[in-house]
Amino acid sequence: MVIEAEIVHVMETWPLQLVVQSLEGRYHVNLQEHTRIIRNNQEVRAGELRPRMKVEITGQKAGTALTAELIRITNPNPAN
Repeated sequence: MVIEAEIVHVMETWPLQLVVQSLEGRYHVNLQEHTRIIRNNQEVRAGELRPRMKVEITGQKAGTALTAELIRITNPNPAN
């Protein structure tokens, strides 16, 4: 499954978790050690994720939860 969403909240847990809002609704996203995060065609650390960033997430859905395999940051510098 692929969703386009905006990060609402970054939870400081390990592994990292996000709350994102898409047109389909709100999802709780779990990152794993193998989750890849791409910004400007380069792999970055999970610590780069911030609220209000737009992302495209590929992963496995279970209800309103999503286990992310790939997160592509589509707007790396959200307006404040």
